[in-house]
Amino acid sequence: MLTGTIRLLTEFYEPVEMKRGDSAYYDAAMGHNVISTSPEDATILWVTSLE
Repeated sequence: MLTGTIRLLTEFYEPVEMKRGDSAYYDAAMGHNVISTSPEDATILWVTSLE
């Protein structure tokens, strides 16, 4: 997370509230989505790796 706040939603886990400086690691094969929860747009650095 670079700016703002988001809610990270995943198929098998409870939603997680995230803010600047937070990071998450999960299996990208699982359903996932994010929702901005801050008044301003959230900025996310998103990296995906396929093995």
